[in-house]
Amino acid sequence: SVIVGYARSLIASGQTTRAQELLAPLLGRSSDWRLAWIRLAMLAMPDPATAKAWLERVSPYVADDAVDEQVTLAQSWWLLADRFQRPDFRQPARQIVERIIQQPNASAQAWHMRALMAEHQQDAATAQASYRKALELNPDLHVARNNLAMLLAQDDQSLDEALQLAQQVVAAVPNSPPFLDTLAYIQARAHQCDAAIQNMQQAIQLDPQNPVWRENLAKILAMCGQQERESELLQTIHAATQPSE
Repeated sequence: SVIVGYARSLIASGQTTRAQELLAPLLGRSSDWRLAWIRLAMLAMPDPATAKAWLERVSPYVADDAVDEQVTLAQSWWLLADRFQRPDFRQPARQIVERIIQQPNASAQAWHMRALMAEHQQDAATAQASYRKALELNPDLHVARNNLAMLLAQDDQSLDEALQLAQQVVAAVPNSPPFLDTLAYIQARAHQCDAAIQNMQQAIQLDPQNPVWRENLAKILAMCGQQERESELLQTIHAATQPSE
């Protein structure tokens, strides 16, 4: 809205107090205003103290059963932890998500968020169970299926299921470099090297400016025992990153 855009411009010019005075009276009116406030806290705040204050200001207005708002609030805390290198911001996110998933109307996004948090804590069992619950609630949550595939691929005993899940994701979203990347990695783990290399090459074609796909292709070539091609590609990558004279 025009009001949110104006608030964003105030924040960008260092006038966060004026932005707060503009939006705070609207927090009790509707979910849209609260979500706008949360997103501004997540994306626009210049420092962690201000972002924290904004999230704490909106929290009392977010009802316990307003699942979408609660998930967005948790995501904001989690992303701000990364943005500002503040690991203490992860605790409010965890508390919110654990509270949400106890409710009968807990959403697929809430379970997906719990899975991401579990992976961050290297709790593979909880992450796997949470991804499966998210997919039970929303089979079209492709990122959860992709992440579950990558998680399962770390165990040789689960490799077949991981491959099946990754293939399902790419069949549904065929032109996504990250999803092709996951499939290619799992195919390489399953010794399907030709298919793995082809999928990584497709990811590069779709997103040629992103060096990650070339770097991951080099890793797959190494996994497939093609060290000479890996060396040639790494030399190309290195040359491309050198400043021109």
